[in-house]
Amino acid sequence: MDGSRIFNACIALDLDIKLFADLADTVSVCLSKGLGAPAGTLLATNNEISSRIRRNRKMLGGGMRQIGIIAAAGLYALNHHVVRLSEDHRRAATLADSLHKLPAKCQLKVTQATNMVFITPQPEDHPKLHQFLKSQKILIGNKRPTMRMVTHLDISNADITATSNAIFKFYGEA
Repeated sequence: MDGSRIFNACIALDLDIKLFADLADTVSVCLSKGLGAPAGTLLATNNEISSRIRRNRKMLGGGMRQIGIIAAAGLYALNHHVVRLSEDHRRAATLADSLHKLPAKCQLKVTQATNMVFITPQPEDHPKLHQFLKSQKILIGNKRPTMRMVTHLDISNADITATSNAIFKFYGEA
């Protein structure tokens, strides 16, 4: 199972991660997406599969030396950042709720799931909105047709307010 955002899913659904993990032979968990570790992925599995994976990784030249500092950051993220993921979800919901208050004439489609807010502007607004947000020091992906904003531990309530205000300003609704 690709569990890159499994902790976000479990927090949003109020489920124990074991319920998801028990559904698969292996679960890959990214420690940087949402949890704030600088790098690292965990692979959870049983001993038989784990031995095969380690052997294959060695045969392919995989592995790192002296990774204690990265492991320490990963452990810190697991022990301190999982419980705070609901803050990211709340901030994403706050941003989405605010953007839903834009007048219908703005024609901005807004959806939100866990810590992600998706906005779909009209095609002609897309590049202008991207550039405007960049000019406001708000970096957002430029993928079309839908832009994705992700809240994480480095995003504050003030950042949510600033982003919302900037989008309202872009549409002339500030």
